[in-house]
Amino acid sequence: MNNRLDNPALFSDSSSGSTVPCRRAAPYPLVLPMDGTASERRRSHGAAQHGPVSLEQMDKELEDWVAAGQGYELRREAANRILTCFREKGTALDLGFLRLSTLPRCLGNVTSLHSLDVSFNSLQTLPENLGDLLLLQTLVISGNRLTQLPERISDLLSLHTLDVSDNPLTALGDDIGDLLSLHTLDVSGNKLTALPDCLADLFLLRTLVASGNQLKELPAGTGDLASLQYLDVSDNALSALPANIGNLASLQILDLSGNRLTQLRGCIGNLSSLHYLDVSDNALSNLPDGIDNLSSLQTLDLSNNYFTQLAGCISGLPSLQLLRLRNNPLTCLSEQLRNMLAFQSYASNHGYLHLPSSPHRTGTAVLFLSPSRR
Repeated sequence: MNNRLDNPALFSDSSSGSTVPCRRAAPYPLVLPMDGTASERRRSHGAAQHGPVSLEQMDKELEDWVAAGQGYELRREAANRILTCFREKGTALDLGFLRLSTLPRCLGNVTSLHSLDVSFNSLQTLPENLGDLLLLQTLVISGNRLTQLPERISDLLSLHTLDVSDNPLTALGDDIGDLLSLHTLDVSGNKLTALPDCLADLFLLRTLVASGNQLKELPAGTGDLASLQYLDVSDNALSALPANIGNLASLQILDLSGNRLTQLRGCIGNLSSLHYLDVSDNALSNLPDGIDNLSSLQTLDLSNNYFTQLAGCISGLPSLQLLRLRNNPLTCLSEQLRNMLAFQSYASNHGYLHLPSSPHRTGTAVLFLSPSRR
């Protein structure tokens, strides 16, 4: 499978904001504007207000938690980090890679947190009172053993980034549609067979990564995600796309590779902001006529499909810089496309055709024509 983000220039985000400190650098922008609305949301949501917890109480609860489980040294390290963050009213807490099987319930008392990373542990559940972290903007719980998310995750109304990748989740609760501040959602590498319809309510969502699941279809409201810029649903079992997929006017990167698509909808040509389109490893044999409307498209990957000829409509893509065609049973190219490409040399050992510059395009390179290995 190709690296989806091997060309960072394909994705741009004009928003400004601070990046949350985190052990792992995420492959997508974490944009966290501080709009000062968290307190208003708390009041409107009716969150319960708890009395103050003393440092001594926190210390006692953490000592009991450390003593109650295995892996003393790592639990002690986690307890020290939590207590320090509580005492200093810290905004970022990293508990990743500590082999934790549980989290202390008192973690919900560290209400100053904006960022919490508990990735790559052995967690099967999360404390329900994580819902008390009403200022939380980034929550990373990837690489654990979660089969479901806590119900009170819907209380995190300030949450901008949620990463639950690489867990055995079989479903996302409908409550996730309450996270109206969400900009980035990563649910890749789970066991999801469907995404909830309520995702269409996330009108600020810019990045949705759902690769490596068992999805057979996308929600009918997918096209309503007007802010979406990055959509990765690769390595699933999709056989068709939603009828309104062409409504994603802000979409810059679309990865549909590794599915069961036999055709693309003509409305995909309406994606005027699209820079990168990967439909490799499907069962496609032709492209829709509207593909030549993708005036911003720079990279098109058609590898590992069933194309026997390449339509001349590709010659109408003025911004195209890279076209990948490996492992297709191609027998001919249209005359239009041959004229456009103006073949100069063929590097068979790498499968590249290097193209000369022209008045209309610069240095188009085509990954091309290695014999089909189907």
